[in-house]
Amino acid sequence: MLNGGTVPNCSVASLSSQCVAKCTSTISLTCGSTTKTVTDTLHMCATPADCTMDTGNPNCCLVHGYYVCVSNIDKTLGGLTCQ
Repeated sequence: MLNGGTVPNCSVASLSSQCVAKCTSTISLTCGSTTKTVTDTLHMCATPADCTMDTGNPNCCLVHGYYVCVSNIDKTLGGLTCQ
């Protein structure tokens, strides 16, 4: 959960992980605030092939030290390094 800051440097309030089938990335364009948190879902990847089923997020890119599946818009606007 995010609780403030300015994109791309949001403050992280908490992290959790799960191993589930058919995970898709959901990345918001805001950081939230201390009174209204934002929850993002990040589909972790090692290669672009890992993003095949995440059709809206076909790129495997580095986001804060982790490779995650991201959209073409996030890749371009974020200036992300991708595999």
